[in-house]
Amino acid sequence: MRKGGHYLLEAFAQKPSSDRAALTVCGRIGLPEAFVAPRARGVSLLGHVPSDELRRAYLEHDALVLPTLSDGFGLVVTEALAHGLPVITTDQCGASQLIVHGKNGLVIPAADVDALVEALSFCARERDALHAMRAAALATARERPWSRYRSELQDALRAGLAAHEGRVR
Repeated sequence: MRKGGHYLLEAFAQKPSSDRAALTVCGRIGLPEAFVAPRARGVSLLGHVPSDELRRAYLEHDALVLPTLSDGFGLVVTEALAHGLPVITTDQCGASQLIVHGKNGLVIPAADVDALVEALSFCARERDALHAMRAAALATARERPWSRYRSELQDALRAGLAAHEGRVR
């Protein structure tokens, strides 16, 4: 539930019928069949996907959608960017700080079905813009190697510890 899959299925079911989009869900969705079934038209529920198959999916799809309600980071976002895949995620995903809205993906409010419908419609309607986001997604991944992430994390931890020590004394 905290990954927001129920919001994504609802939004996909509400998208305009003129959008001939398909949705592929990788990973266990964990929702009751009674909820999923009426919203499953055009949806492929793959369940657990091995790493090599997931990498192929990144290359074959137009965008990654992570409508999370709460995610400390969301490693799948960096994986998608590294494969040149634009990302649609929420303001409750730590990795949303890597997304420049409209450039390498879209950041929407969490738990907002209307915002998800609009984001999905954007993907169907603005094919050229979505394609341009691929290059920006790759550029983001190149600018943010793991060494930079580790360095920034260490700096943040040092700053947090220094601030804490200042309050303790």
